[in-house]
Amino acid sequence: MPEIRVPSAARWDESTPVRVTGLDPERRVTLRATATAWFDDTGTSEATFEATADGVVDTSEQAPLAGDYEGVAPTGWLWALSETDGPAGGRPTGDGDDVTVRLELHDDGTELATAETTRRRTAPGVDHESVAVERTVPAADDGGESVTVGVIGELFSPPRSGPHRAVVCLHGSAGRPLRGVASLLAAHGYAAVAVQYVGDHESLPDTLAEVPVETVAAAADWLRERSAVRGDAIGLFGRSKGAELAVESAARFDWPVTTVAVAPSRHRWQALDGGEEPRSSWCAGGEPLPFVPFRARPGETEDGAVVFRDTYVDSRERVPSDRLEAAAIDAAAVDCPTLLVSGGDDMMWPAGEDAERLAAALRDGGTPVTHDHYPDAGHGLGVPYAPPTTATRAGEMALGGDPAANARAAAEHWRTVRDHLAETLGE
Repeated sequence: MPEIRVPSAARWDESTPVRVTGLDPERRVTLRATATAWFDDTGTSEATFEATADGVVDTSEQAPLAGDYEGVAPTGWLWALSETDGPAGGRPTGDGDDVTVRLELHDDGTELATAETTRRRTAPGVDHESVAVERTVPAADDGGESVTVGVIGELFSPPRSGPHRAVVCLHGSAGRPLRGVASLLAAHGYAAVAVQYVGDHESLPDTLAEVPVETVAAAADWLRERSAVRGDAIGLFGRSKGAELAVESAARFDWPVTTVAVAPSRHRWQALDGGEEPRSSWCAGGEPLPFVPFRARPGETEDGAVVFRDTYVDSRERVPSDRLEAAAIDAAAVDCPTLLVSGGDDMMWPAGEDAERLAAALRDGGTPVTHDHYPDAGHGLGVPYAPPTTATRAGEMALGGDPAANARAAAEHWRTVRDHLAETLGE
């Protein structure tokens, strides 16, 4: 009797191969996975295998003969999920929720076995607390003034007693707090706050324009007041636009012990939604910071997806050198070990080239830096094994890469992130 063996539950970032036993030798079967939580409708994946002489199919050892992914990929059945009737390459939704996946084994339309597994956003016992406070902190422009900003987000804390090392997590331009990242970091022993720095809360800017960089310092200040947090061991994690903010913050404040910037930028850029007149994305002490304005239109892929990378690359070439220099993040002022992560096929902006430029500037300033680069991956480097990570586009926007390359990069970079945080924040 065929049986599907898979853990009944696992964290989002755990690799979970599927093993099928009880098959006739060399029998060909199709493993089908379905889930609804990540998708507007239903996401599915299929892969056809040939059983071994012992009547076994093991995704950690065997490549499918046909299906939605190629090569040996232990968790390919999961990251290859996509909406059959949805837009080609459409990006799955969801960030941080438990997801139940149904597995079915078929042979010529006959169902042979079923199983279910739940992907948990974190470990049992992790505590979750919503944050919505205002803080007054010193201005980040050395002017001696103070500014009042909102600290809005969600704190995830490990189940064991503290004090814990801590991480401030900064989202990208989509404006969704990095709940998935923060909740998984809590499972690995960190108090992690997923900060929202733009949105519809009364204490926040409603667009990503002239966002106070002091928001990051205020979040760290709030963390230091928690008895379960080690105030001397707070790091930064930023993705995409949040990576730009993370490195800017590391250059302006002396408290970050470490920084992780995934898909970073070398420069500060024009606000994405700042109105008719170009505005800076960030401000310090109430004053807009120098930025690179947009001077070019986006490109387009063969299937019609918008390539914003072209805007960033071409704009930089059309801006006077003195303005470009003024908009560069002051890498020499960063005084903490830094991990940069990038994909070489990033279609959102040139994160690979920018990460290398940033790494060179950090090294010149004496800052320990590692650049973890994945040549075939795109912009969506996120939590491993989840379909949102492997997507090649978000709606009409191209993200780049291909699902398999993005999946590999997600799994590998997440291990690197964890190793970096463990090494730099200490035990």
